[in-house]
Amino acid sequence: MCKALDSANSNALAGETFAFDASVTLSTGQGTEEVETAYVVANTFANGPACVFLLDDGGGFPIGSVVTISEESATNVDDLTGTQTVVVPGIWSPSGTPGNDITSVTFTNQAEGTIEICKDYADPQTDGQPFQFTVNGGAPITVLAGECSPAIAVPAGTATVDELASTNYHEVSVTAIGPDGSNRIISGTGIAPDLNPITVSVPFGGVGNETLVTYTNAVNTGEFKICKTTTATNGTNGVVALAGDTFTFTYGYRVDGALTVGDTSPTIPLNAQSGVIVCSGILATIPVVNADGTSVSVVIMEGGFDGVYVASISYAGNGTDFEADPLHTDSVFSVGIGVNVVTYDNEPSPPGPTGPVQMRTIG
Repeated sequence: MCKALDSANSNALAGETFAFDASVTLSTGQGTEEVETAYVVANTFANGPACVFLLDDGGGFPIGSVVTISEESATNVDDLTGTQTVVVPGIWSPSGTPGNDITSVTFTNQAEGTIEICKDYADPQTDGQPFQFTVNGGAPITVLAGECSPAIAVPAGTATVDELASTNYHEVSVTAIGPDGSNRIISGTGIAPDLNPITVSVPFGGVGNETLVTYTNAVNTGEFKICKTTTATNGTNGVVALAGDTFTFTYGYRVDGALTVGDTSPTIPLNAQSGVIVCSGILATIPVVNADGTSVSVVIMEGGFDGVYVASISYAGNGTDFEADPLHTDSVFSVGIGVNVVTYDNEPSPPGPTGPVQMRTIG
C-alpha cells in the first residue's frame, strides 16, 4: 500500500504520517474482519510513493479475498483516490507453500491552501451590490460589496481569481495578502487595468495561513453637456438667422434623492454658418445608478423666446430611455458611462400665428 503526492506543490505533506483502515472479506468463508491500522510516512513528490505492506496475522491473505482500504482524513489534505477495493490475486499451491503475489494500491494526496475573497467599495452606490468571482475557473461565487466569502479550499501552490463582468461598476484595485501582510500577487499588478484576473500564491494551510484577496469596485460615471444647432440662414453670406442669440438651458438630476439643479447658456457665434453646433462644457459627472441600483436620470429644459421654436432634440452616448418633447422644450435620459450629449435644434418660427413656449418644472 503506497502513499503519493500529486505534485511538488504538495511537498508540505512530506514527512507527515497518514493512517489507513482496512477490512478483508475472506475467501475461506470465515466472514469479514478488520485489519490492523497501517501507517505510511509520505515522501516528497520527487522521491515517489512511500509503501508499506498491509498484512494480516499470517503474513498474507487467502487468494480471492476482498480487501477494502480507506484513508483517514487529515486537515487541509484532499484524498484524490478515495476507498480502494482489491481482490487478492495468486495461484493455488497444493503444497501449501505461500506464493509471492503482491498487489500494489496507491493513495494520492493533494495539499490544500485557503483563499478568502472580500469586496470593498469606493462609493455609496457600490456598497451592498453583488459581484461574482471564479477561482481556478470553478463555479461563480457571489460576494456583496462590504462583505467577504467563506474560506475556500484550493490546491496549494497558486490560484487564479477572476472577477466576472458587472453592469454599471468597474474594478479600481485588488490586493492579495498573507497573515503577515505580505503581498501574494504573482501576476497582475493589482492596479487598473492590470488587475483581473490575478494569480496568487496559496501556501499549504487553513484559515490561519489563508490568502486574503480584496477587490475594490466603483460605480461607473457619466458626464453630460448640452449643444445647440441651427440651419436656417438669413440670406446674407449664408449666416444663420439666429447668429448671436444666446439660449438658456436648465437641467436637473437626483442621485440617491439629492436634487441638483443648474443652468448653461450657449451662444451661437455672430458669423455662424448653417449647421453650426455650439456646446456647453461638461456640466456634471454623476453615477449611472443610485445606491438601490436604479438609473440616474437627467432632465433638460430650454428657455424659449419669441420668434424661435425647437425643431428637434437628439441624444448621443451610452445612456438609455431618451425622451424628448420639442413642444415643451424638455428632454430626459438615463445617464450612461462616458459623455452624454443632448442637442437642441432651434429655428426661426415659421410665418403665421405661434403660441407661447410651454415650460415644465424640474423637481
